[in-house]
Amino acid sequence: MNATQVIRRGLWALVALFLVGGLVFGQTYKNNGTLNNTSSFSAGNFQNYRTSAGKVNNRGTISVSTNYTNSDGTLNGVTHNQSGGTGGMIDVGGNYANSTGTTFNSLAASVIKVGGSLTNTTAANFSTDTGKVDYKAASTQTVLATIKSSKYGALTLSGGSSAVKTLGGSVTVEGLVTIAASTEFAVGASNTLTLNAATPFSNSGTFTANASSATTTYNNSTDQSVTGAAYYNLTIANGGTKTVDNGASTVSVAAGGTLTNGTGTFDLGTYALTTTATSAITNNASGTIKTGGAVTFGASHTIAGTFVYYKATGSQDLGAASYTNLTLQGGTGATGKKVMPSGTLNVAGTFSIAGGDRDYSTNSNTFAYTGASSSTNQTVYSSESYYNLSISGASDTTFSTAGRKQADGNLSIANNFTVAATNVLDMQGNTTITAGGTAANSGKIMWQGNNTYIGGTSGVTEFYGTGAGTVAVGASYGKLVFAGSGTKTVSGAVTANASSGVTALFVYSSGDLSIGGSGNLTINGDVENDGTITNAGTFTVQ
Repeated sequence: MNATQVIRRGLWALVALFLVGGLVFGQTYKNNGTLNNTSSFSAGNFQNYRTSAGKVNNRGTISVSTNYTNSDGTLNGVTHNQSGGTGGMIDVGGNYANSTGTTFNSLAASVIKVGGSLTNTTAANFSTDTGKVDYKAASTQTVLATIKSSKYGALTLSGGSSAVKTLGGSVTVEGLVTIAASTEFAVGASNTLTLNAATPFSNSGTFTANASSATTTYNNSTDQSVTGAAYYNLTIANGGTKTVDNGASTVSVAAGGTLTNGTGTFDLGTYALTTTATSAITNNASGTIKTGGAVTFGASHTIAGTFVYYKATGSQDLGAASYTNLTLQGGTGATGKKVMPSGTLNVAGTFSIAGGDRDYSTNSNTFAYTGASSSTNQTVYSSESYYNLSISGASDTTFSTAGRKQADGNLSIANNFTVAATNVLDMQGNTTITAGGTAANSGKIMWQGNNTYIGGTSGVTEFYGTGAGTVAVGASYGKLVFAGSGTKTVSGAVTANASSGVTALFVYSSGDLSIGGSGNLTINGDVENDGTITNAGTFTVQ
């Protein structure tokens, strides 16, 4: 064998080594044909075209130190980052320009890493709805949204150096979003990020979603992990239980933003919830928001559905809001105590109480039962030591039998008690309302027997029970109504007031009013008697 033959054999062996062990190029690789890569391939630049469009089938690793260009706008290369059912890796130090070419990054193991910009002209030409893209630059990058179905299979944001990766539009991520240390992922103004995985984040960096009109939607059809972060719009969708269990210690909703919960449960765990004066909370009528953490409402939100406070240790401050259904649970006695907010807390539906104590006085709270249903009665709990108590919210000008507030016992109020116009409080056989401050009735209070005097010249006091009772002494009743068959007796000075031409005393056909020997009943208004009035004292109509 001569020297030439030796050299030729050596060269062929070297080529074979490259083909089997990996192709290495340091300059521009111009692909005019088909490159089938099953191992490692390196180049300085990669052009998937020359005089005609090229094709890449990759199930190994393609490393490009500078730029990967899939098309020049006329010659449109095709890159399959998978082959034979196996995903590949394309690692680009600079830009990945798909332009008008076509890229398939469509298996779970298919990964494209980009150290510069990722660009694409037609969304349908870049498919990564199952594959992953890693934005790895140690600098600012825009996360491409012009992709097929606006969907990533998975997304990695890396690079460190406080690099910020911002969505270039609205996208959905089917799998995991990984945020590396010292890296920030920002949703960006007016963009929507939809997260479908049960565990959507692996977050060692920072997730920011509070740019103007940015929306983050947790959309798994069952249970899902939620990241604590600053949000503009936070949407909890598609049922199941969505639980905050990672990220920042506070879930905040920005000024002008909205927290939206659908038909499922949004559980904040021990994470704090904060809103601003212009934030909103929208909860589906069958949805539940629950928290064992701190709540700071910048506005008095109106919250449909059910809101649950369940902290079991220490105390928990409630947010001043208008709740539909409010549930307090967790703890025992002072452990797990729920502290009512300053201002007014309204409950329009069911108020459910269990667990720790309730503190109404520390913040001089006004607790308002505001049920407005014309068909459902609302229970007013006698177990509570209210500071201020308000019966309000309804607009029943006829004081019908349905839609009342019904006390389940005698009521104790440290300060002021009010019944608003067009509202009905039914004491249901209970006889005492104790108020340390002002007590005023502008609506209607119903008693079965004995009563507590609550003044209010525009209010109605009705006795409807079948048992006997005594009308409490009082100088400023509004309208008095006697509807029950049991005899109700005036034994002291009682005055009913109504404006001219308005009935101040009405006795139904079943009613029985007795004015005892020491009784003095003065009616400043009209009287209508369809039942029985027995006078043994002083009865004056003027």
